[in-house]
Amino acid sequence: MRNKRTKKKRYGKYGDAALLAVMLFLSLEVFFLDWNNIREAEAVMEQQNTQRVSQKSGRKYCGQQEVDVVEESGQGRKETVKDQSETVPYRYIKGCTLSKKVQRDIFEICAGANISFELVMALIKQESDFDPACVSDDGQSVGLMQIQEKWHRDIMDKLGCTDLYDPVQNVRVGVELLKRHFVKYKDAAYALMAYNGGQAYADRQVREENISAYAACILEQAAEYERRNEL
Repeated sequence: MRNKRTKKKRYGKYGDAALLAVMLFLSLEVFFLDWNNIREAEAVMEQQNTQRVSQKSGRKYCGQQEVDVVEESGQGRKETVKDQSETVPYRYIKGCTLSKKVQRDIFEICAGANISFELVMALIKQESDFDPACVSDDGQSVGLMQIQEKWHRDIMDKLGCTDLYDPVQNVRVGVELLKRHFVKYKDAAYALMAYNGGQAYADRQVREENISAYAACILEQAAEYERRNEL
């Protein structure tokens, strides 16, 4: 009888150890499952954040859809573009001589390129004062964003631009050019300097840590437009 009790006691001790081991294993499994779920949730959130255009640039949307007035105030009319998936607010620049239709087209171009609408409008203000017929540099720089055909023919061909005096075609080319500079410099000031003076000029300014008066003026004007649009 003594031996049997001893054996039962030893068996119970090992059984408790085994039970603890199983419980520990299950706890660790639950922990790693929760950790994986957290990481997956973080990955989904990060993907959503990268797909979302910043408030300064507007939110992404596709196509020209029905437009409704949603608010009217001292800042001017605020409208929305209707889509099956979401409603996206248009923004305008108060006092701009371009029509609301052209400004909506520019807004869509900027949203598609993930570039600030206000920054592009400030650049247009600097380059042409919102005049689609503006010509400078002995006729070489044309339109709203002062595109030079001899330097930007590749972008024109890519986008199907045939008329630089057309404000929408001109802005498509200009925004594509500005986007390329953003990809290289990752900075608005240096992207603007490259737009104005070329990449060699911008590279020199980067090395010297300078910001040109041209870029500073556009950034200041863009900030003012953002303030007016309550961004």
